[in-house]
Amino acid sequence: MIGWIWEVLLNLFIKGTLYNAGVLYGPWLPIYGVVSILIYIICSKVKNDLGIFVFTFCTTGVIEYFTSMALEHIYHRRWWDYSNFIFNFNGRTSLEALTFFSIMAILAKKYIFNFFMKTYIKINGKVFNWILLTVCALFIVDLIYVFVHSNILVIPPEYRHIINIISPR
Repeated sequence: MIGWIWEVLLNLFIKGTLYNAGVLYGPWLPIYGVVSILIYIICSKVKNDLGIFVFTFCTTGVIEYFTSMALEHIYHRRWWDYSNFIFNFNGRTSLEALTFFSIMAILAKKYIFNFFMKTYIKINGKVFNWILLTVCALFIVDLIYVFVHSNILVIPPEYRHIINIISPR
């Protein structure tokens, strides 16, 4: 959700409009979540900032590049374009963006991850787990809805009546 908030605020600042930058309807961008989880898991073992920077730079570069290609193939449009950046890679990612993401990963490890752990400890763990479970359920429902209505997920004819009950067209 932090990535979604960042993208919405960035777009508001640059273009002056509120815009849902994601593929999904809810306030999330899966690419940020996947990379954040990878950074948390891998970088929890890395003690120096340079290691975190290099890992994040490489990981986000590969994930962003291939996610851009996949989304363009599926939706027949570009979801982001770095062509106006000096050091871009086919407009799919850029040196500037990867540097920014890498710096943010260092800050996330030092501050954001610790904030969530302290929050988890401070409030009842069960309450935190229910909140997390609820957010995950909403994300999964959103993901399924988008897959079904964008024809990415093909529903066999014998089950289409279930989808029509959930979200009639």
